Amino acid sequence: MPTYYYADQNQNTVGPVSLDVLQSLRASGVVAEGTPVIEEGAGSWRRYADVVVAHDPSPAGPYTPPPPPPQASREDAVRARVASAAARTSAAAEATASVIQHSVLQTFRAAGTGAEKAVVFASTAGVVAFFLPWFGGFGGSASGFAMAQQVSGLLWVLPLSFGTCFFLSYLNIKAAPRQRALRARWFLFLGSFWVAVVLLATVAGRSLFGIAAIGLYLTLVSTAAIAVGGFMQIGETLGDM
Repeated sequence: MPTYYYADQNQNTVGPVSLDVLQSLRASGVVAEGTPVIEEGAGSWRRYADVVVAHDPSPAGPYTPPPPPPQASREDAVRARVASAAARTSAAAEATASVIQHSVLQTFRAAGTGAEKAVVFASTAGVVAFFLPWFGGFGGSASGFAMAQQVSGLLWVLPLSFGTCFFLSYLNIKAAPRQRALRARWFLFLGSFWVAVVLLATVAGRSLFGIAAIGLYLTLVSTAAIAVGGFMQIGETLGDM
């Protein structure tokens, strides 16, 4: 009994199958009237209708399978990997930014008492003040950021301290009274330390440059607010214990 091969929708050769199976495939729609079919051992392809329905022995013309898809070049593969890595990095950055934004808003909303608000808002103001002019004179000015780059890298500890206070305030949202009291000690310590440093810088700025600009004054107020807020939080948490 002769067997046949046929070309599927992707132009792949399938078989061998018997004539009955081929007719069943036609009934189910897998094979169409114009589907290329070739009998096993034959030299040319014909339409299904010619082979099965009309039994036309004349060849319908040779069947030429489509050429395989061109392989991607090495440059295309590198571009694809770079694009994929960039997409993953962008997605991770967006997720991280979303988490940070949510945490910051949650910290502001959770600050209920005056002492908590003092630390949260002063920490934020201190970071902003770091990029404002600290000293002015001789037709120019210098911010804390500029001085950290040009004078001493130790000044980066100042905005880091403000960020630490804000992060500790975030940790205090659901903390027990004892933990809040321990973290409030850091507010008192960092605030008091930087009050002394910034106060000396303010006096030196007025002496050397004739003026201490708004950034330095805002930093002084922020550090003082953190110290006072820490002191008040210690009293509040000790009362809750």
